[in-house]
Amino acid sequence: MSGRADVPEREASSLADGERHKASRVAPLTDVRRSARCIVWLLRLIVLLALAPRAASACAVCGAADKTLAARGEEVPFAGRVRATLDGRAAAFAARRAPLRVVELRLVPGAAIALDEDVLLSAELPLLRRSLVSEGAAPRLTADRLMLGDFEARASYVGYRTRAHRLSFHGSAKAPTAPIDRDPSGGFVPTDLQPGCGSIVPAVGATYTVTGPLLTLWTSASLLMPVSVRGGPHPGDSLRASATAQLQPHRLLAGRASVHGRLDSAGDVDDRVDPRSGGASVFLASELVASPVDDLVVSVGAAFPLVQETRGHRVTAPIALVGIGLDL
Repeated sequence: MSGRADVPEREASSLADGERHKASRVAPLTDVRRSARCIVWLLRLIVLLALAPRAASACAVCGAADKTLAARGEEVPFAGRVRATLDGRAAAFAARRAPLRVVELRLVPGAAIALDEDVLLSAELPLLRRSLVSEGAAPRLTADRLMLGDFEARASYVGYRTRAHRLSFHGSAKAPTAPIDRDPSGGFVPTDLQPGCGSIVPAVGATYTVTGPLLTLWTSASLLMPVSVRGGPHPGDSLRASATAQLQPHRLLAGRASVHGRLDSAGDVDDRVDPRSGGASVFLASELVASPVDDLVVSVGAAFPLVQETRGHRVTAPIALVGIGLDL
């Protein structure tokens, strides 16, 4: 068993790339059905991964005072740690001022390695399946595509720690590996619904964590500052924050509730300000986290929009969240 615990420090981006949209009416049944099919597909994939054979290894879930179950790679490092992760999200969006709907399934494989007990390096590359429907055309136009998202590399450093408190700092950068997407009629997909940023995106942030035998609390804030490197749509600067509480009555099971917020400045299209982009949003997420075997952690949950004061888009159905993390 490892002597260190697995305390999560999730950045509030996990709901990123689309949680910006105001829900002003009930989601269409087609969006709900598509999201449900995506959820079933994600759950099947997690079951297959969980049942895959692997070699025996030390336990990275249980520890001395920290007994939290983290499903991602941005947690407390310990010397020699290597981790593989897979996160998934199924979401449906609608443009406010255009008859366009987007249903997206996003899978994010990632890896993390600890250089020592204070430094953790990680990287991830999203894989996307996007279905676009242009409802203003007659007949209705549709497009179904597979593509990459933006590659992200990240480093975190634990600057302060005690038995129950920890303050860490992180820096990251995204590269524009996602294509510029177009709607079925050939026009640009709106700025905030693009699969990537079309920019190099440096980001900085910090996370503060308080741990206990039953309850763990952490809060995080990040600032993203895109620098456009090609033509087309680009998002503006983004300030993101989250607060999370995790209750763990048993070593193998935990419940997690979190609030995620973001404030986005207006983006641009070919260096011209896009007035139909940016805004503010707040989401409430609830997750069930379990560790059925040593070193394997699985989470399933959903995110619900509380505030969507965005200029161009909105979420039309709850966002399904799944995650799996495996220490190697």
